[in-house]
Amino acid sequence: MGLLIRNIHGFYWKPKLLTLSITILLVLFMSTFEIKSSYAVETYSFLTKWGSFGSVEGKFKNPSGIAVDSSGNVYVADTSNSRIQKFDSSGEFLGKRGSFGSTNGKFNNPSGIAVDSSGNVYVSDSDNNRIQKFDSSGTFLTKWGSLGFAKGKFNNPSGIAVDSSGNVYVADTFNNRIQVFGIPVGGTEIPIDTTALLLYGIQNSIVWWTPVIVIVGAGIGLLKLKKRN
Repeated sequence: MGLLIRNIHGFYWKPKLLTLSITILLVLFMSTFEIKSSYAVETYSFLTKWGSFGSVEGKFKNPSGIAVDSSGNVYVADTSNSRIQKFDSSGEFLGKRGSFGSTNGKFNNPSGIAVDSSGNVYVSDSDNNRIQKFDSSGTFLTKWGSLGFAKGKFNNPSGIAVDSSGNVYVADTFNNRIQVFGIPVGGTEIPIDTTALLLYGIQNSIVWWTPVIVIVGAGIGLLKLKKRN
């Protein structure tokens, strides 16, 4: 039986991946999706789709993270191709960045992506256990993190989000916590808070869960959780 996630409004979700912005709801379906609620559920009209399996421009292998900038451009973490692809709102290919590796600007299974109000792009470079930051043109700006449990270190980071103040939230998946990073003037992002998440288990047992998605904005917070094996 699949895991159902409940938010504070009583909605139950069963997505493989879900990204929510203040005004736009984009759902990348990779498994069944259902809502169970006593509340009225809004319906959405299908607009468009793009992509298929492959490694050429506009094709994907296991896409996971997705984000939209203020101009409506769409960024996709093309995970198993170890790259980020950029499209306009109609799905027209605009550009790509990255390839497999561990040097600046390269990725190893990137899984989360976020865009701040200035158009800077943040990528959870999951299997490199780090966050990379780029400007809107794709130029590498900075990175932080490595494998570990101390503040500022990660174990397979996945979901990532940026709030209106520029703070960066990272789902530090296998460390079972969310880390929050602030940006000092003229400096590199540093952790301003870190909280280990221990959620109550089911069937009267204590279970650790691993957060894989974090979303901020408009008073909404949602984590997609996966049971740790």
